[in-house]
Amino acid sequence: MNAKRILYLGMLCLMAIMTSCSNDDEPKNPLDMSPVPVIFQILTVDEAGNNLLTGENIASAKENITIEYNGDTYKIDASNSPAKTFKSSKLENGSYLLYFGTFFGNYNAETFVINYGNGNSHIVSFTVKNYADVTKTEYLLELNGVPQPNIGGPSFIQRLNPNK
Repeated sequence: MNAKRILYLGMLCLMAIMTSCSNDDEPKNPLDMSPVPVIFQILTVDEAGNNLLTGENIASAKENITIEYNGDTYKIDASNSPAKTFKSSKLENGSYLLYFGTFFGNYNAETFVINYGNGNSHIVSFTVKNYADVTKTEYLLELNGVPQPNIGGPSFIQRLNPNK
């Protein structure tokens, strides 16, 4: 009788183990559950390609350059920014790079507007499609309605002339 109980108990344990663990339920790696974040990196340049944001004019830029997204207005390095962040970062050559983000998930034809405070602006439209396999993500970017080269990565670096 004891042997029969042990056999039944063993079979019950084996069935519980076999039905509770499935490789199909487990992600292939932990990153499969997290979309790739997207951050826009913006260089403001003149016709010759020179960066216009330097130590001499970054204070003025922080007052004048804004981004409008989903009804919110973002100022550079503002401490009271809504959901997204608009920051500046000093480069080794003393000029500045602007960052706007971070965007997580899938976006279809999302739009934000960069206002330069001089009457000029750029309209940026982007689409991000993350797949279950974290190694595959599609990025599409338009600037003022013109498709931009697909750089294939989560950081878009745009060289924008605020005078155009």
